[in-house]
Amino acid sequence: MNYKIVALVEGDTDEAIIKTICKKYNDEFEVFIVRGDLFTENTYSNDSIKSLIGNKVKNEVMKKYKLKKEDIVAVIQISDIDGVFIGNSKVEVSDEVERILYTSDGIKVCSEKKKKEIENRNKAKCINLCTMISSKILEDLEYKLFYFSCNLEHVLFDNMNMEQDEKDERVYDYIEDYNEEELLEVLEEIASTKNNGNFDEDYKESWVKIQSDTKIHKDTNVNLIIEYIEKLAIENKRAEKGRKNVKKGNTQK
Repeated sequence: MNYKIVALVEGDTDEAIIKTICKKYNDEFEVFIVRGDLFTENTYSNDSIKSLIGNKVKNEVMKKYKLKKEDIVAVIQISDIDGVFIGNSKVEVSDEVERILYTSDGIKVCSEKKKKEIENRNKAKCINLCTMISSKILEDLEYKLFYFSCNLEHVLFDNMNMEQDEKDERVYDYIEDYNEEELLEVLEEIASTKNNGNFDEDYKESWVKIQSDTKIHKDTNVNLIIEYIEKLAIENKRAEKGRKNVKKGNTQK
């Protein structure tokens, strides 16, 4: 059976990373990619973050591909942390910055107006991330949230402030040089929370660590995605076997 997973990502490079990581499971899982930085979108909307994500899945996956909710085993989402947990005291105005600069100690901005904008963004995104860490969407659909800190280019290249064109070029070159197992090994080495074989505990620990950061450390829990997919595969095979046994029992009556 080909299980269906929806992956929500922020851009092209995140999509490329997800496709590479999930490649070894292509025979078992069909992954539908949807783009958009939803964790800042509801700053300009009256909808809750859960509603935004749920509607995104309904409109851009379920309607588009004529899927029912029960056809989807899980939704995973990848977001950049962008230093939102560090606190307002770490957002500083600097004459040396043209717009915004991320550093390990905090965020430097060009003006008081920009400082207020970043503080508001951080507050909204922080609330949204914390809401979704342990949530389900569309009432009972499995959902898990994964992150790059400060962002993807920070994790792979130690550069938090890379221009988009350079980021795209370097990520695509990187993926060409690494297969899915090698990429996972790199992410596992970088991640402060390792894949210890208990996804629920590993996932919870990864979020406790990033929320307690007082600096912008390089970190990720994307290394846990495969652990999650393997957990889903086991659970769904078990459920499928149970359904077959029930059907067989009903037939014999």
